[in-house]
Amino acid sequence: MKTLNFRSRQQGFSLLEVLVAVVVMSVGLLALAALQLSVIRSSSEAKTEAMATQIAKDRIEAMRSFTSVEPGYRNLTGTGGWVSVTDNSAFGGVTFERQDTVTRYVYNKATSAFTNSGITNTMTTAQILAACAQCLTSRDFKKVQVDVRWTDAAGTQRTMSMEDLVDSLEPSESAKVVRTNTGSSP
Repeated sequence: MKTLNFRSRQQGFSLLEVLVAVVVMSVGLLALAALQLSVIRSSSEAKTEAMATQIAKDRIEAMRSFTSVEPGYRNLTGTGGWVSVTDNSAFGGVTFERQDTVTRYVYNKATSAFTNSGITNTMTTAQILAACAQCLTSRDFKKVQVDVRWTDAAGTQRTMSMEDLVDSLEPSESAKVVRTNTGSSP
């Protein structure tokens, strides 16, 4: 009987197959690492922008929280330049500055439009009527713009702006506006 002598093939991977697998895996891991760094950087930028937005929002709400028209509303003015935000420890080491711009508008019956020509933020009702006889002082508002700036991790100075309107209603009158028809308190 004739016996066949089969050489059994060795099981396993050749050195070349292992090297190719290592190269393919290395390229994939490097791409994943670059993606992770990009995600971390974007997350940090988003957090900083959210903090800047919160600073602007808090400032607008602080300006809106006057308790009386005289002198509270009348004394709402801008900062006149950049002011450092004080609590930097809460901002992860990022230094923020803010600038407020306040512009007062009154309704001019002659032009049927709101105007700020010749009107300053601190004018009294009598002063507004002296400057503009056709103006209605009961229909005025102030446009508040808050700009916040900071320097990002790349060294680029970034700025964001937020604006809102603050009306001249007494806070007690504002409460009457939101009161429901059933007579419940605001």
